[in-house]
Amino acid sequence: MPPAAGTKFALVVSFGSECCGTDRAASDALDHITARYPAEALGARRGRWGKEGEFDSCFTLAGLKPAERSQFVQQVKADVTGKLVRVRENATCQNDRR
Repeated sequence: MPPAAGTKFALVVSFGSECCGTDRAASDALDHITARYPAEALGARRGRWGKEGEFDSCFTLAGLKPAERSQFVQQVKADVTGKLVRVRENATCQNDRR
């Protein structure tokens, strides 16, 4: 289900594109990290916003203990990188598909 407009998420990972789709390696790295946690604990939502498949992966992290939240955020910031990948905390999730 897409996120409601204006909803703040503990962590938002945005995957942009300049011409040829989003960064598959970065997306795979995020999938690898999220697979280690129960899905319901992450509170994940996806917002789609671009013509070339651009999207946000948004996480409430409400089901994680503070230490787990910190570890998850640090791991995402370290491993999910790319020229057009942006990781933000306490941010809204884009969902304006064009």
